Amino acid sequence: MMILFQDRFFPLVCAGGKRQTIRAPRKDGKLPKPGELLHTGRWTGKPYRSKVERGPVVICKGTEPLLMEKLGVRKGIHWLSGPQIGGLARADGFEDAEKMLAWFEGTHGLPFEGWLYEWHWPAARFLPGQQVRAGDGARLWVREVHWSEERGEPVYFLSERRTGKHGIFEAATAGALEGAEDQAPRVAAAL
Repeated sequence: MMILFQDRFFPLVCAGGKRQTIRAPRKDGKLPKPGELLHTGRWTGKPYRSKVERGPVVICKGTEPLLMEKLGVRKGIHWLSGPQIGGLARADGFEDAEKMLAWFEGTHGLPFEGWLYEWHWPAARFLPGQQVRAGDGARLWVREVHWSEERGEPVYFLSERRTGKHGIFEAATAGALEGAEDQAPRVAAAL
């Protein structure tokens, strides 16, 4: 799933300082699922009339419904306290709760019903379909990327073949792999 950001938020996403976003419901009703890869980016000019500058590909941690009103914010089924609303605002790239609520009121109107998407950091360095080199020099293909809570980083499932469901035989972290197309240098590449 592609998620595009305004210019003011995009550098925070790329640096790992913003690990969530608050979104209006999508027209197609789809929500990212935990473990799904989220492709971040921003328009280089006018939306739909310019290229997209790609950002990091992150792994979805989860989604929760969010309701914002002038008098409070409900995340899931819980109403947030003042300090919790301030923390939500700062995590979403705003200076404080007042500025976040003013932005949402001016952009979407209040009450605002939407979704909070959260993701893991660090971002995935390699993507499915990329060729990587293991520590022993073997050339392998990334088949799947998953988040490891135990390790606190993405884990890559590798195969000797580029296609086909058979042959997934090894899992590795980014530190054990080298890629011809490591994602990190591509953060500023245009689509």
